Amino acid sequence: MTLTAKRFIVDTHAWIGYLDAESRYRDWIEKNILETPASVLAEVSMVLARRGIPKQIRNQAVQTITRKSIILPLEAKQAETIGDIVLAQKLHYADALVYAFASEEKPVLTGDSHFKGKPLVQFIE
Repeated sequence: MTLTAKRFIVDTHAWIGYLDAESRYRDWIEKNILETPASVLAEVSMVLARRGIPKQIRNQAVQTITRKSIILPLEAKQAETIGDIVLAQKLHYADALVYAFASEEKPVLTGDSHFKGKPLVQFIE
């Protein structure tokens, strides 16, 4: 039996978990079709910088994400909905930006507790 790959919008939390070699993210990241908002690249780099990770390794992390994922630019369609998402879903701006790309066909892949129980999310325990 062959499993069909699913499409996901990947948030910072999931990418950091994957980069940290957390096993709960490995199959989700490696066996599906991934799309990542460009802002997540900046956020991943920021998180790693806060940890004191050298710039060369941060750049390698971003390159890993760009190899494994389609990078999505922020377009007017998503930008126009972010404020509404912040209010309706009670998410922080960065999370709302990621959520703006989600759909039934492409839920957000995350383990971030801010997303737990929300529609259009594949929550990884």
